[in-house]
Amino acid sequence: MFLTQLKKLVLISLILNFTFSYAAVLTRKKRVSSSFSDTEKGMTAAIFGEFSKRGVNTNKLFKSKKVKEVVEVKKMVEVPETYTVTEKKELGRGASIVERQKAKVRAQLAAKRGEKPMSGKEKIQAMLRKNREKVKQKQAEKNRAKDMQNMDIYELARENERQLIAEKRKMDRQLEAWASEYENNLKKWAKAREEFLKRIPEVKENLEDLSATEYVPVTKTVTTTKTRMVKKQITERKEIDREVTTQVPDGIHYVAGALDVAIKDQKRRPTCSSFAGLRAVEILMMQNGVDADLSEQYFYWSSKPKCRTSPCSSGGSWVGWGYDYSIKQSYPDIPREKDCPYVPSSKSGNQTQIPLGSSCNRGFVKIVDYEYVKDLDTVANALRNDFPVVASIKLTENFYNNQGLVFQSEIPSKFGSKDEHAGGHSVLLVGLMQLPPKLKQKEGNVCFLTANSWGIGWGKGGYACLSEKWMRRQMRTNPFVILKKVSMR
Repeated sequence: MFLTQLKKLVLISLILNFTFSYAAVLTRKKRVSSSFSDTEKGMTAAIFGEFSKRGVNTNKLFKSKKVKEVVEVKKMVEVPETYTVTEKKELGRGASIVERQKAKVRAQLAAKRGEKPMSGKEKIQAMLRKNREKVKQKQAEKNRAKDMQNMDIYELARENERQLIAEKRKMDRQLEAWASEYENNLKKWAKAREEFLKRIPEVKENLEDLSATEYVPVTKTVTTTKTRMVKKQITERKEIDREVTTQVPDGIHYVAGALDVAIKDQKRRPTCSSFAGLRAVEILMMQNGVDADLSEQYFYWSSKPKCRTSPCSSGGSWVGWGYDYSIKQSYPDIPREKDCPYVPSSKSGNQTQIPLGSSCNRGFVKIVDYEYVKDLDTVANALRNDFPVVASIKLTENFYNNQGLVFQSEIPSKFGSKDEHAGGHSVLLVGLMQLPPKLKQKEGNVCFLTANSWGIGWGKGGYACLSEKWMRRQMRTNPFVILKKVSMR
């Protein structure tokens, strides 16, 4: 009996230790630095260049110190306007008596030397002369102190000037290095873009089939009358169509840590949801100081419930199903890329490529909480508060072939509003930019900074800004997905 109870206690202890070893819960951390990182500066400059091509002067549009700090450094040198001069103290009563005694002794010594004693009038004149000399001496000391103070100020100004010159030279070197790196990135992106444009037909063939997830609910539905259902649908439509009112104080905002996660390439597989969903996890971990490369191979498997245990031929998945599967696990289930590497090509009849390797069971992180939302203003507010957001969209021709900006007004008319021959696509929204007044009527109040999974040849280094009106027109009925919390071992 005692041994049985002991075994139970040991088993419970092991379970508790196993459970608590995975108690490191990570949630989003807001941006601490008020400055852009070098990567963010480069992306900002690249997108600004695209605005300039459209006749928009970004120097006038974005006036915040945060945006201008790359090209403008201001420092001020304060010079004191008042000076302090040490005054000679007046003699006290005892000191005056001593001085009179000294004067009496000096008179006696003068008499012994044969000097004629001064009359009262002469004493007064001598006193006046002495006073005048004291005044001159006092003024000279004051002038000298002032001159010395001025010399200190000039020296201080010269020292400050030397420091400013040194800082400017340091800043110039940094800017030159940054400009050189930025120029190299532009060349690298341009070369990658040439290769990507050749791949567009292949990319279209591997878009995901999101039709199976068209009716993923945002909230639980309740059986009701047809009239109430119609009214509910109208209300939801109004919420979806609500324009973005979220303010962007600096004109542009990147989700903290978003651009520190490398752009990936899904290659020849319909796995965009997995790349977008795990990129959100990697960004949240980056915000908490954890640089992790997670396994899209595993997450694609977990995002296809009907293809986990038996092979299937249908492509596409849904990020919410992968998140739900992870939440239900009692331990971190999503492994790192090195433990479950991604295979860039599809296998006929076996989309999830099961069975997965045994090392794919080495879980590193799990999903704790996420949220479905439907309207763009809520999405914009989430981005403003440093939450990455997964979006499902229908594509247009100018989405494939863009150089950093995707606008509704620039959709080629011969292709129509959507690429009807292509499936859906999932991307990750990682920031927000205020659109200039001249573009607001056609494109909305903001554009959404977006990370794609087609390599650095798409957009600008793998990123682009999708205008509000383009997003509203191209968004699927699938909800947006806001990742809130993860836990890791």
